[in-house]
Amino acid sequence: MRMERLRSNLWDKSRLVLGYISTDMSMAAAQSSMLASIYMGACGRIAEAFHWAHATAVKCENMAQIYTKNESIPDAFCRLYWVSFIYESIYHNLPEFLLTNSSQDISMTGIDLSSPASLQSPTTRIQGILTGNNSWNVLRLKGRYYAGQYIIHRPFIEFIVLNIDNFECHPHKEAVLKRSKTCLDGCAGFIKVFDVETANSLTCLFLAGMATFTMTIILMVATTLPVFYDLLPEDVEAIIATGKRNLVRFSQNVAELEWHLTVLEHLDVARRCRIAGDDV
Repeated sequence: MRMERLRSNLWDKSRLVLGYISTDMSMAAAQSSMLASIYMGACGRIAEAFHWAHATAVKCENMAQIYTKNESIPDAFCRLYWVSFIYESIYHNLPEFLLTNSSQDISMTGIDLSSPASLQSPTTRIQGILTGNNSWNVLRLKGRYYAGQYIIHRPFIEFIVLNIDNFECHPHKEAVLKRSKTCLDGCAGFIKVFDVETANSLTCLFLAGMATFTMTIILMVATTLPVFYDLLPEDVEAIIATGKRNLVRFSQNVAELEWHLTVLEHLDVARRCRIAGDDV
């Protein structure tokens, strides 16, 4: 009880600071509001978690407009940008009654609202919620889950690739490898999820295509480095082929993806030549 009261007091103080930086369009402010969203979600306060995720997405959208075409965008900002929009999108798919702090009773046919039992039951506040879920929404949520895995853990893959000569003696080698596997699993999962014929099952073909392009490249590169061999799924070659097939299908609607498909083909040829050379 004392710990709960302490946490509540600390959160109240944190909200004062968050309110002060609410109009601050900076990386630190956006990171703070994203942490607030994650904390509120962990506490089960969905409405407040959505509020802070949305606030972060708005900050990121405004900051993204500051960067020019000739200016490199920091990798940390890119990760925060996508994490905030993934979280916001997930909350957008929740039933509306979870995204409000209002406790107004909603009348239901056939329920005696004067009954104490009806007022005590949480289900008496819900009306017209559809049972089941649309397969399109399920597919999008699965895709976002795997995209989140990839985005959050991609820096560990990059760290290994950039420090390949010294990685074997790294003091936290096992922890880095474990998180790298999570990234590779996210890439594989995302590609498999969108291996469907119906184009409408994708929220945005261009964004899905760009994600598929990047994830397929990561899997290709990983197959050429022995350090990743034990982390890759057994069917990695089939997944790479699926990634290319998905991109072919997306390019039928988004012509710009044809260039990315050509890059993948060239990279795959070079990859196979390197693997064949290593086997000799």
